[in-house]
Amino acid sequence: MSVSTEPGADGHLPGSSSPPDVSVIAAEGDLVLDVYCGDKHGHGLFRVSLQSLRESSRYFETLLDPEKFNEGRAIRDAHERLRSAGRTPGQVSTSLLPRLEISDLGALGRESDVLGLVFDFLGILHRVPLRPSRSILPHVASLTVLADRFGCLALLSRFLKHVSGAVLGMKHPSGEAIASASRPGEDRFRQRLLVGWLLWDRPDCVRTASTHLVLGGSRGWIGETRPAPEETETALWWNLPDDLEVELFHRRECILETLNSLQKQLLSLYMTSRTRQCTLGYDSSPQCDSFQLGQAVRFFSRIGTVELRGFGDVADPYMCTTDIGSLMTRMRQCPEYQIDANHRHCGIRARLMPALGLIECLAAWDAGVCRDCWKDDRENYRWSGVERAGAWAFQEGSTELKGLRRGREGERVRGRCKFWHQRGKALFTAKSRDWAPAA
Repeated sequence: MSVSTEPGADGHLPGSSSPPDVSVIAAEGDLVLDVYCGDKHGHGLFRVSLQSLRESSRYFETLLDPEKFNEGRAIRDAHERLRSAGRTPGQVSTSLLPRLEISDLGALGRESDVLGLVFDFLGILHRVPLRPSRSILPHVASLTVLADRFGCLALLSRFLKHVSGAVLGMKHPSGEAIASASRPGEDRFRQRLLVGWLLWDRPDCVRTASTHLVLGGSRGWIGETRPAPEETETALWWNLPDDLEVELFHRRECILETLNSLQKQLLSLYMTSRTRQCTLGYDSSPQCDSFQLGQAVRFFSRIGTVELRGFGDVADPYMCTTDIGSLMTRMRQCPEYQIDANHRHCGIRARLMPALGLIECLAAWDAGVCRDCWKDDRENYRWSGVERAGAWAFQEGSTELKGLRRGREGERVRGRCKFWHQRGKALFTAKSRDWAPAA
């Protein structure tokens, strides 16, 4: 960070035959910002108002304070020299104005038009309306990164509040609908989550976008024991703030582990249990159990959830990116296998379907992050960094699932959702689970 106060500084770049054009943000601006936008985009010069920068941004308010930093003192001295020469800083040519170099714009990622983005951002700091064509999610997400970097999120939030609905609008998947929810690119979910988290305080958007990420997976999590986006994925939404990235990755692990425990235990009932699973008690019961075991292994192998070692390995690229909703839909397709016409409900389907219904309901509501609970009571709400404890048992035929579906939305609207969160956390973070306690 440096300030150039030499008159006649023309902004020539190394190897350039002509200076870059100066974009005028404030016609009577008294400062030129020399913004380095990366090797691909080079430098951009912007004529701005010192007062507007300091009033709009905590970063500039501190940096340009002549009592605190050299940058502020250098600009003050340059303005005093102009006034001593009988010139008003806001009326002179840009070549006579002090110039402040900015080289760190934050984690913007692969932004295609950094110069245009900086122009819009500085315009907002000067209360210049944003062009309608720029009010789209990727651009607003990049503006949010800049506002976070320069300490003016509150201003950006107020300035763009009128477009928040159009930018963030998306429907939350619920229950059995989670598998069929349309999925735009992962970038869009991450951008919505970042904007809803930092800019507009939108718990509904945060919960919806984070639910889609947890259930849909992320290419940034492939082959890692913890989230580590590719080097090319450098934008802030690929490394979400406030420990969100680690939390979402861990929640996905827990849900996959829960599904694996269900599949594993149902198979073990026919492999190692001393209690016959056939419901008839005929002489053919042992043969029925063997038949059901073979059909169950065949089914889970066909849908790709069993390879003798089970599924849910975080190093498996397929499991890092497969859609959990689609996975549960395939599990629901398990037929009611019969060894003959006399044997009904002897297979795993009778136990699988009620358990999947509960998992689907709890995953739809609790896979994503509740912004209010994360901000207010993170230690008790989070799933990551917490020691696994407790045994969980499935109660088939209970009213739990109906109660969940009936009570949750009302509780969330009234802001009393901690009780319901504990139901999902108890299942997905349990140390052990019993899916057939009566067996």
